[in-house]
Amino acid sequence: IIAGGDDPTYALLAVGAAAAVVSVLLLLSEQSVLRSLLHVAVAAALLALSAIIGWVALFAWPWIGRGDLIRITPLLRFFRR
Repeated sequence: IIAGGDDPTYALLAVGAAAAVVSVLLLLSEQSVLRSLLHVAVAAALLALSAIIGWVALFAWPWIGRGDLIRITPLLRFFRR
């Protein structure tokens, strides 16, 4: 989609909506409400952990990357469309 010059917004929204529907269907198929809440809590904890790791890597890049700069200009241009 991006290589063709099109806007990937609707494709990304569709993938997110499909993932949400699958997640809800999986949670509804559980026998117990408590088990469903446990699965939601575990998923939320994993997402939070991955976000924390990403931010730590971003802030620690000058030491991890041995001074190499992170080029975020293309990423910012992508999100400003």
